Amino acid sequence: MRNRWLTGQAIALHVLAIVVVGAMLALGWWQLQRAIGGNARSWAYAIQWPALAGYGVYLWWKLLHDQPAFGGPKAVKPPKPERGAADPDVVGPVHIPAEQHPGNRGTRFERQLEADRAKAEAEDRAMAEYNEYLAGLNSGDRQPGR
Repeated sequence: MRNRWLTGQAIALHVLAIVVVGAMLALGWWQLQRAIGGNARSWAYAIQWPALAGYGVYLWWKLLHDQPAFGGPKAVKPPKPERGAADPDVVGPVHIPAEQHPGNRGTRFERQLEADRAKAEAEDRAMAEYNEYLAGLNSGDRQPGR
């Protein structure tokens, strides 16, 4: 097994972490000096920068220990798709519309879908009636002599 701390990528990550964490700590020190000098807003930044530096150290640690590139847990390869029995050309999952999914039958989803359809039909009927009303008004305006 390779030493995860001494690979080329790990050394680049170490250098990056040292530079970034060092810069954040320097910014925190600078803001602390400004806060002591009387700038009240700098107190928040004097706390923020060291907290971000701590988060940077946490990310550095997680990258070294969790990523397969640095010797962490091995990446899980997805299983090879098996050809379906019914259709030999179909691989992988098949998309089923939500309203046809067996898990949604008789559920609140299906009842909501029916209510939405009924509402849409009612709105369509109301729109058709209104259009007929407007057509009647329009035909009344075109009478000769007016």
